[in-house]
Amino acid sequence: MLPKILVVEDDKPAIVLFEHYLRDIGLIEVAVDGEIAVNLINNNSYDLILIDINHRGEMDGLALTRYLRGKEEFKNIPIIAVTAFGKYYKDNALSAGCNYFLIKPFERSELLDLVSKALNK
Repeated sequence: MLPKILVVEDDKPAIVLFEHYLRDIGLIEVAVDGEIAVNLINNNSYDLILIDINHRGEMDGLALTRYLRGKEEFKNIPIIAVTAFGKYYKDNALSAGCNYFLIKPFERSELLDLVSKALNK
């Protein structure tokens, strides 16, 4: 069975890219903001979450990560932080609880390597 992956991203071209790159890797669902992500996460089971650190809405990627890490049932879901803001956000993302960090723009191989690592494949 393919792993279930949640992508939290508000940029339509980035969503299309994630869906294209990951379509053979897992079942992809998308949330365009943190509030939608929380609703999906509370009602589904995911094997991996990719979170854009700077997305619209009341709950940005760091706040969403902190929320997830504060809940026992979500503590072990691997999270990949994704941002176009580069290494500036890396320490913040990792200290918030993200397991991995990916800078946009990225190569398909970079994404697939991190996803494989996160899913232990």
